Amino acid sequence: MLHDDAIQTLMVIASNARSLLSSRKFRIIPAVKENLEWTGDTALRLAEDLRRLSLDLRPSILDTMGLLPALNWLVSSFGSAHNIAGQFEVDGEIRTLEPEVDVAIFRIVQEALSNVGRHSGATKVCVRVKYLPRWLKLSIKDNGTGFTLPKEITSYSHEGKIGLLGMHQRARSLGGTLNVDTKSGKGTLILVQVPFSSLSSTE
Repeated sequence: MLHDDAIQTLMVIASNARSLLSSRKFRIIPAVKENLEWTGDTALRLAEDLRRLSLDLRPSILDTMGLLPALNWLVSSFGSAHNIAGQFEVDGEIRTLEPEVDVAIFRIVQEALSNVGRHSGATKVCVRVKYLPRWLKLSIKDNGTGFTLPKEITSYSHEGKIGLLGMHQRARSLGGTLNVDTKSGKGTLILVQVPFSSLSSTE
């Protein structure tokens, strides 16, 4: 998508600015250092703003297919595009959710899969939606390389992992939680849990 390309370009700009600032190959005069810091910080803010804006847009596929078929399509098309074995599972008694919840769940899965495709080196990924009496559980698990988690969730933006930060904020907006279980070389599990009290539409 167009916004994904723009976000990646901004992240490259921010990364290049940080690399220049940390380089020991040459001395940077104060005025240039200040400009590089401003460029890196501004690029990160713009990338985060653009990602937030794109997340607010409702995918048309949700209107034509509904959440679960849309997620199945998303996993299947992702697997084909990245040569990764994608699996989609649904457990429990399916319930109707508010439209804004459909968008949030779809975007969380979309961002998680995007991260798998860009960074993990995985050969398998499984997306599972489980309907419990009081909770909706969403998990995205891959067998990739994994990564080292920062101590604070807010550190994601400073390390260029604004996608993870955005997913966390999405889950919180639904009154839920997002947890990441990962270790270098051990794959990654993203688990989202949201109470049904904040999700269900009036039937």
